Order: sequence, then C-alpha cells, then structure tokens
Amino acid sequence: MSIPAQRPLWQVYLIFLMPMVLSNFLQSFSGTLNGIYIGQMLGTQALAAVSGMFPIVFFFIALVIGLGAGASVLIGQAWGARELGTVKAVAGSTLLLGALIGLLGAVLGMLFARPALQGLGTPLDVLDDAVGYARVMMLIMPLLLVFVLFTQLLRGVSDTLSPLLALIVSTLVGLLLTPALIRGWLGLPPMGIQSAAFAGLVGNILAMGFLVWRLSGRAHPLAPDRALFAAMKLDRAILAKVLRIGLPTGVQMVVISLSELVIL
Repeated sequence: MSIPAQRPLWQVYLIFLMPMVLSNFLQSFSGTLNGIYIGQMLGTQALAAVSGMFPIVFFFIALVIGLGAGASVLIGQAWGARELGTVKAVAGSTLLLGALIGLLGAVLGMLFARPALQGLGTPLDVLDDAVGYARVMMLIMPLLLVFVLFTQLLRGVSDTLSPLLALIVSTLVGLLLTPALIRGWLGLPPMGIQSAAFAGLVGNILAMGFLVWRLSGRAHPLAPDRALFAAMKLDRAILAKVLRIGLPTGVQMVVISLSELVIL
C-alpha cells in the first residue's frame, strides 16, 4: 500500500485524504437516505421510532472509534517499520475486543431494549416498533462494529481506498434493499420498520465479503490470513497501548453520544 516516493507531498496527501472524505459523505448519505425511505414509505411515526435508537447505536460505535484511533496509530508505526508481525498482533487484538463489545451490545439490547427506550421517553404509540427495530440493530452490532473497526485499521497502513469501496458496496445494497423490504418487492417479505436494519445487515456482510476478497487477492498487510486469525487474542500489553492512545478520542465520542441521549 506504499505510494511512490517521487510524488509531490500534496498529491500524496490528496490520495490519502479524498477516499476518507468520500467515505464520510457516503456514511451521511446512507443515513439520510434510510430516513427518507422510512419517513416517506412508512410515515412519521416509524421515523420517530427509528430515530430514538440512533444515540444508543452511536454510543457503541463511539467506543470502537476510540479503539480504532489508538490501534491505527500503532499499526501505522509498525507498518512504517515493516514489522508485519506487530501489525497483525495489534489488528487481531483490537478486532477481537471490538467483536466482544459488539456481543455485549447484542446481549444488552435483547435484554434491555424496551426499558432503555422507555427511559428515553419513546412515545407509547411507537414503542413496540422501536423495540423491534432496536433489537435487530443490537443483534447486528458485532458485525457492524468489526466492520467499522476494520476500516479504521486499514487506514493505518495507508489504505483508504478499500474502506471506500466497501462502503460503496454497503450503501448500494441499502439503496436497493431497504425499499424492497419495506414494500415486499421481488417476493421479499415486507419487514416494515425493521427493513433498514436488515438491509444494513446484508450490506455489511457483503461489504466484509468484498474486503476479504479484495485483500486476499494481494499482498496486503491486513489480509484475513492465518496469521491474522492467530493474532486474535486479548493481548493486555497491546490493548493497554491502544487504550492509552485512543481513550481521549473514545471518551470524546462517547460524551457526544451521551449528550444526544440527554437531549432526547
């Protein structure tokens, strides 16, 4: 993933930056599009039910953003020193911790979705729909967090293009599948308010599959090979360094998510 040294610095900067800018745009576009689909096709009550879940989802995403910030720094340092074993070790430990956070979120979501949404003041007329949507969203949390975290780690080895392409895949799937699931087109079962969550699940699975295919076909430092899977263990020393670097970012993002919960 190296860039030829003879390029001017501004070109190197743009090559690295532009995919990240486009990725942020696609993430915002995808969320806005889902809101439009639900609001226009299911009504304002359905949109209200979905909106109440956003701060809770963002809370868990904020946690892994902090992890990813710390891990990408360590991965960048190791990759610059061409210490591939360290790159794999940091990535493996961080991805496993991210998956465990996602599993914790899934369990908590199944057990406490209803009381949590009641505590947030979700109107009674949309509470049942909101609980159904929340449980689906929390069930897919492990995959979502691993996807978000993996794309951050890829940027640590200067690969900003692969996350952008994977995000394009997931966005296109959501663009096509969400309305199809809402209306039951093409023989698909109509899923109502849960359509966006299931479309997101399918999109993340296909995006992760695309990343596996893309990275496995080249000598990528974070290719999902045996070495990466063998490195998936909770290494306390590595995770302590990750948290020391990434904790400020994680706390900042968590505070933002908690402030949204307070406003709700």
